Amino acid sequence: MARVLSSPRLTTTVSAGMFRACWAQPSRIIVSSSSHSSLHTSAVLRGQSSRQHVARAIRKSNIVKQEERQREAQENKPHVILGMRRGKEGEWEKCLLAKILITEEELGISNELVPTEQTIGTVYLPKQFNFGVGEAEKQLLFKSLPILTSMGGKDYVKDKKRTEDAISATNSTGTRDAIPATDSTGTKDAIPATDSTGTGNAIPATNSTGTGDAIPEYVSIESLEEEQNVWRKNIVKEHGKANAFARVIDLRNANAAGIAYENRRRIIEAFSTPQNPFDPGRSEVQAALLTYRIRNLWNHLTTFKRDLGNLRGLRMLVHQRAKILRYLKKVDQNRYEIVLQQLALEPESVEGELVV
Repeated sequence: MARVLSSPRLTTTVSAGMFRACWAQPSRIIVSSSSHSSLHTSAVLRGQSSRQHVARAIRKSNIVKQEERQREAQENKPHVILGMRRGKEGEWEKCLLAKILITEEELGISNELVPTEQTIGTVYLPKQFNFGVGEAEKQLLFKSLPILTSMGGKDYVKDKKRTEDAISATNSTGTRDAIPATDSTGTKDAIPATDSTGTGNAIPATNSTGTGDAIPEYVSIESLEEEQNVWRKNIVKEHGKANAFARVIDLRNANAAGIAYENRRRIIEAFSTPQNPFDPGRSEVQAALLTYRIRNLWNHLTTFKRDLGNLRGLRMLVHQRAKILRYLKKVDQNRYEIVLQQLALEPESVEGELVV
């Protein structure tokens, strides 16, 4: 033993062998146990990477689902300006506001005139009159004024009756000997058609008041017939003038401002109450007028997208309409729901935050 240890080379060889043996044994243990142990460094890293991969996939799927929900909500959300959901644009044509409005396209399509019986004959009137022409104006323009103009200010009914009575007073020989006249009491007595000189050509005549101003002192049948012929000619002339004037006051001859005036008048009449037929200060009327202006501006901006001034005005009108409708909701819920249906608006388009 002492001899072995005394050799330096042998000592080095034994030490190296013992070191290798000691190093190899725990290495084998580690290698053999690394395949079954979960505490090894590589196994821990693989577990962490797999968990991160799963979390990353879940996060991506959640983001995709959130984007889909936001897109669906945006698609189902009603338009802030038009007030309708996508795919329900046909609701506008069914609402009350759309039915009473007139557009330039509709006026260009309809060019028919409506025949109506007037005092001077059949007059062809337009379907839509220009702004400012109502029922009272039509009565005055096509019934009263043509007759008064054709008669030159005379009483057409009395003069016509007097002429017919004079013509009917013809004897059996075909000569007109007597003319029934009306005295001051209003009764018709036969007055001989002979004056104080014995001639049967003229008679004195007075009106119902006895003054003799409305009827000449001596009226002949020929003069009455001549007046009737003049009246007929004047009526024919007034008939032509009435037809020409009816074409002039057609709404198709109005400009954009005239059509807008007529639409505003119709809106006020349609959304007012029967107790107050013309109430421009009513909340429903104000909301309808704002909706009409909003739609006109929207049609303008779809063509001229760089008109920033009108875009700001459109934004202000939308918020003003929402303010009026929210006030109406506080005052009367039923009126609020009815006017939303009449204007084809969804509640979401006037409630909450509005981004134009």
